Amino acid sequence: MDAFALDHQRQFAGQAAEFPRLTGFCLLIRRDALRKIGALDERFGTGFFEGDDLCLRARKAGLRLRIAPDVFIHNEGGRTFRSLGLNAPALLEQNFELFRQKWGDEHAAPYRRPAVAAPMKSSFAEKFGAKVFDFPWIDSFAAARNESLRHATGDWVFRLADSFGNRCPHAWPSWSMAA
Repeated sequence: MDAFALDHQRQFAGQAAEFPRLTGFCLLIRRDALRKIGALDERFGTGFFEGDDLCLRARKAGLRLRIAPDVFIHNEGGRTFRSLGLNAPALLEQNFELFRQKWGDEHAAPYRRPAVAAPMKSSFAEKFGAKVFDFPWIDSFAAARNESLRHATGDWVFRLADSFGNRCPHAWPSWSMAA
């Protein structure tokens, strides 16, 4: 995997591409952009579609959604939901319906079942000098993510979710949202 990641990085070095939708597992967003569009909608609760909602609000506010294709993140999709014993298909359907009610059929029409990202352990971030804050679990990823945003102090906010013990040494920030 290391060789693949290095080759991938070299092949796409310095490139960026705009996308209409980003996943919420790993985002970089300017604080002023977050102030403009607001935090994650906590009605989405435990997960699914809170990032889609954030991206749609960003695009409606005139912000661009971009990826860095020279970055490789190994992701074992659904691991967090499995470790919590959640019924991911039911939650997906429930939150898709909430998204559809909020944004209408026009914005819901392009969606198929999105992948669920399994983020990495916070100790990795601590190795690089990041401050890590604990938040008591209240059955809402959106609430936990919004709590992390309240601790951010700089002009940029980088959020990489915790995976309840998943170790992924090859994970680097790839998804970004930029004004």
